[in-house]
Amino acid sequence: MSVDIVGSTRFKKPDGSWKKLFVHFFKEFPKTFHSKLELGTCCDFCSKEKKTFPKVWRTRGDELIFVITPISINNAIFILSGFTEAISEYMRKYDDFELKGNAWTAAFPVPNVSIFTQDVDSFPHEGVIKSPENLDRDSNEDLEIAADEMPAYFDFLGVDMDIGFRVSRNSRPDFTTISLGLACLLCEASADDQNVQGGLLSRLSVERREVFKGVADERAYPVLGFLGQSSSTSTTKTSLDSLLLTPRGNATEFQTILKGELAELEHDCPVLKLNCDDRDVEDPPAYKYFLAEEHAYGEKLSQAKMESSVDSGANGAEVRTEAELSDILKRVANFTKLPPKDKK
Repeated sequence: MSVDIVGSTRFKKPDGSWKKLFVHFFKEFPKTFHSKLELGTCCDFCSKEKKTFPKVWRTRGDELIFVITPISINNAIFILSGFTEAISEYMRKYDDFELKGNAWTAAFPVPNVSIFTQDVDSFPHEGVIKSPENLDRDSNEDLEIAADEMPAYFDFLGVDMDIGFRVSRNSRPDFTTISLGLACLLCEASADDQNVQGGLLSRLSVERREVFKGVADERAYPVLGFLGQSSSTSTTKTSLDSLLLTPRGNATEFQTILKGELAELEHDCPVLKLNCDDRDVEDPPAYKYFLAEEHAYGEKLSQAKMESSVDSGANGAEVRTEAELSDILKRVANFTKLPPKDKK
């Protein structure tokens, strides 16, 4: 999730009077956001879903970017509700400037990747980063868990990240943009009234389609988002716009169309269970392929370690040096993460 100051350049006068406003925003907005989550009582979600809070990933110019790995769709809705409420409240309390928000999903470790970018010696879990198994690899579950716990040490790269940042340029104070994948995910909860979170999903709107440079092979991408509570529904119609979500509306049909849109873009629909206590859902195809490759990697790694530990006195084989073992690890780690395209 990202929140940005609208028209920030106009505030930056030579006398420096603008600095306090911006310092206040960077310090106080996260507090406002967290307070909305701590006080969130408009739902019947479990305490675990209410206590899983996002963390500040980074700042970019006049923008704050938060990140979280939600434990359920309900958890995602709870966080999004708090996020949109925090934006509205901050603008009501501090009317010096307006804010605009954006939210999106990105799947890890495929097709996106977490990259460790900081000083290893300053990282509390440096063993995860320095282990021979991880030194020359771009994805694995140990790194993903570390990125969940301390995202500021990582960069997140991939097509989903690119889409999220591109979509954000359409956000406004009365329109919090979201990605196609996130909209598809949220449809799962809309059939249950208690999960609609005070009308959040009923305000989901499709404004238009837009071509984003470098995204989806330059094909038009739906611009979706949550209208402000005082906003009227967009008058710009698309084929999707006739199926706007309502608390008791046609969410299933809407989701079918969204999945079709994702398929056209050759993206998997995000997968997440509805409630934290539900049974785990089936993994998406790209992740299944990743797990298969991880298993193959583990088998080769075990074999490499076995070979490196053979005593030369036992069978005449030479003991592997550290450099040789590192070379083995590099070679077995070089696998293709995504399955080949179906040519049919």
